[in-house]
Amino acid sequence: WTAGVLMAALPTVYAAAAAVITARIYYRIKLRTPFQLLKTGMEHISDQNLDFQLRCTQEDEAGMLCRMFEEIRKDMGFSAVCVGREMLQERKLLTASVSHDLRTPITVVKGYLEYLQKAEKSEKLSEEVLIRIISEMQQAVARMERYIDCVRDIQNLDDIEIRKEPCRMIDLKADIERSFSLIAEKRGRKFQIQDHFRREILYTDRDMLMRILENIFDNAVRYSKNSVILRIEENTENMSFTVKDDGNGFSEESLQKAEGYFYSSDKENGHYGIGLSVSRVLCEKLNGTISIYNDKNGGACVRLR
Repeated sequence: WTAGVLMAALPTVYAAAAAVITARIYYRIKLRTPFQLLKTGMEHISDQNLDFQLRCTQEDEAGMLCRMFEEIRKDMGFSAVCVGREMLQERKLLTASVSHDLRTPITVVKGYLEYLQKAEKSEKLSEEVLIRIISEMQQAVARMERYIDCVRDIQNLDDIEIRKEPCRMIDLKADIERSFSLIAEKRGRKFQIQDHFRREILYTDRDMLMRILENIFDNAVRYSKNSVILRIEENTENMSFTVKDDGNGFSEESLQKAEGYFYSSDKENGHYGIGLSVSRVLCEKLNGTISIYNDKNGGACVRLR
């Protein structure tokens, strides 16, 4: 009876033992090395380290898997290098934007200081005018401080806080007219505002809106021949601020590529296109858009909605 049981059971036991032994031998010869390589590679990647290499000479499926993993690692390394270079380039460009963004309020302050010096010599400076000038200079200094805060956090524009508050349109127009007229006069240009609005209050971040308009106006003055016009309009859906110059207008290349960040047709002279790029991001945070086009009568137009 025992011999009969063993004759029936042992073939199954032998087959199971042979399968286990064969699997272990196959694992040691074929799978252990590739799996250890893959495990090591995953540990490196989890530690954010791409400075390693997988070398597997096997020509089977496990070796092919290791080679595919190595190709993925190379692609990840190349992408990381590209992203690093791109971030470094953007950081350089954003650093260069400091002078671009601060130029306008500095020009305002310098203009008022020159005016105060001339008025002091002629002794024609009234207390009312002095209070108004000091107020305008304080606003310009406040914008400079806000710009510096923005530049400090410029690596992540999404973190810039937008503070929307009620802004009287008549006061906003007066501030724009005083500041922009001074800048235009310093560069020998004429400035004109065409207002077609009835709205009394605009809920927005005044400093950010002024920064956007200053960037656009600065470019318009630079490329204009004689004059720059700011047209303020409204409809049932939005407010629009359109800055138009009387220059040569945008080239076809500029119209096609200016939607990209940091595009400029005048990089040789230190103009990096950063002002428009940053303005576009800030405009989106104000629930707006920026578009560029050429006026049918000539000259470039930048519209902020």
